Amino acid sequence: SGASARADEGVRARALCQPALSMLNTGALEELLPLCEKEGVGVVPYQLLQGGMLTGKYRRGQEAPAGSRLAEKPEWMKPFTDETYDVIERCAAEAAAEGVTMTQHALRWALAQPGVVSALVGVKREEQIDEAAGAVRGRRPKKNAARTGAQKESVRDGVFDRQHPLARGL
Repeated sequence: SGASARADEGVRARALCQPALSMLNTGALEELLPLCEKEGVGVVPYQLLQGGMLTGKYRRGQEAPAGSRLAEKPEWMKPFTDETYDVIERCAAEAAAEGVTMTQHALRWALAQPGVVSALVGVKREEQIDEAAGAVRGRRPKKNAARTGAQKESVRDGVFDRQHPLARGL
């Protein structure tokens, strides 16, 4: 089998875990992420911006902006409770103190969690790609993030190089 052939050649099988993770959804932090880090399983979370809730577009006491996920697909959204708004407001304050957007702060928070090696970020508009890339621009990779030669060539100032063959179409 492929697994035994890899073992015979001394190649370690790679594994990834893909949990939902955000400042509003921290359920994976207590057990799952530490376990993944301990076992060498890379974590690639999704829903980091919680459907736009951590981007700054939603404010306590205000209507959802036109074109937002809450306006278009409210059934897809986590309920907006006082606790939810407290986290959103804390994210906004921390982002302002750091001198970055809420989106960038929320992405940096997720990428700093144990075992996280990458992240999935969904966007509707091209400028959202640039904003997300700004979360890692100029940041050095984590010490435990080993990089191959090809990966080193595809990274420029901590940001994925859009000219890399894997980025075609972005």
